[in-house]
Amino acid sequence: MAGDAAGPARPFGAASRAAPTLVVTGSRGPVVPPAWRSQVGRLVPHARTVTVPGAAHNVATTVPAQVADAIRALLAPTLTNR
Repeated sequence: MAGDAAGPARPFGAASRAAPTLVVTGSRGPVVPPAWRSQVGRLVPHARTVTVPGAAHNVATTVPAQVADAIRALLAPTLTNR
């Protein structure tokens, strides 16, 4: 996804995505500005944004437990309806 200081470009096909989408970023991440996180959450239907306080950009490797918790929370409704 390309973008500029104003925010991310609209992801290809974002309006037609039906799958739940999770955007996880760190509050201290220098790569993804807060405005971008919010905009992605608005542009992608069913998106959930999670900001891990105090984490930097690479949240999947630096705070894997918090990322796993966010994924479980996203998938919980799907898993409990089986």
